[in-house]
Amino acid sequence: RSARRLVRVHDRRSSHVSGTAAWLARLPSFMHHHVALGDQVDFDSLVRFLSGRAIGYVAGGGGSLGSAHVGVYKAFRELGVIFDIFIGTSVGSAMAAGFAKNLEAEDLERGTHDIFVRSRSFRRPTWPRYALLDHKAFDRALARQFGHDCRIEDCWRPFAAVATNLSTHNLELIRSGSLWQAVRASSAIPGLLPPFYTPEGAMLVDGCLIDNVPLAPMHQLKSGPNLVVHFGEPAAELFDVAYDELPGRLELVAAMLMPFRKKLLPAAPSAVNVLWRSLVAHQRYDTLPTRPLDLVMRPPCPLGIDVTDFDRHTEIFQASYLWARQAIVALEAEGNPAMAAILAAGKPATMRGSVVELASNALSS
Repeated sequence: RSARRLVRVHDRRSSHVSGTAAWLARLPSFMHHHVALGDQVDFDSLVRFLSGRAIGYVAGGGGSLGSAHVGVYKAFRELGVIFDIFIGTSVGSAMAAGFAKNLEAEDLERGTHDIFVRSRSFRRPTWPRYALLDHKAFDRALARQFGHDCRIEDCWRPFAAVATNLSTHNLELIRSGSLWQAVRASSAIPGLLPPFYTPEGAMLVDGCLIDNVPLAPMHQLKSGPNLVVHFGEPAAELFDVAYDELPGRLELVAAMLMPFRKKLLPAAPSAVNVLWRSLVAHQRYDTLPTRPLDLVMRPPCPLGIDVTDFDRHTEIFQASYLWARQAIVALEAEGNPAMAAILAAGKPATMRGSVVELASNALSS
């Protein structure tokens, strides 16, 4: 079973299929693949897996900065790079899920706007019995974006979401089940959103508590080059805030009732910002388990944008896209081996017949 692969062949390619879970129940496999007969793209992807050259995309968490994943992804796709497998944490899982469904950058941009801006998912406070925010709007928006009934197994590319299992105190790599629920579990910021509870009784929260840049799980699933995108905090950051000037409850209520008084409040990070920094404080971005063919890219955050500024997602997307195009040119010029491996692995085979023959021989062996 640890070496078995299930390959489903389809007449045409769609955003997702159905029924894969039933196949896997009858034929448990380490990994499954969908191959459309309309062109050579999926054959090439399968061959890359079988020959140890599959291209992975590792999407780190980062709140509103998650839109930068879409910009980077678009820049590589314009070069003809086809990513074969996706793993993401927190907002990275949401973007990676869209990539696994073959959604275009513009589709993901519209989905981001729907989830975080139009539905006001992170601006709905509730009675703090289970969390500070009402999660219902967030759940509905995720289900609309990824499909109420879409399962991970039915995505066109292999996908996994990283969550933190507070029942076992371990990393939870979600590779099956409801797609939107996997993203929800991976994005359950403790305190802000209620945990996601599985039918088995496991309590799952945001994956950033254990692994905000899930490169190690990617290494466990396949060989070959990887693009790793994250938004690590600077080594040190100081804040010009006088502690004694932080307002109390009554002052904050007055500021809410009289908007002009908000300008008098100290420019200190918000509670969400502090919580996010606390969640990822343990993450050491300088000690990622990189290998020679892992390309790590860190898109710069546009000036003045915070991890909670979801309404500026288009600005983040566009800035990261332009930055990624320049970074790719620079990395190619300097002969970066990981970049060269990604571009080389992404080139299609010259003859379809040879691809089919290689895949058939590898599967039969």
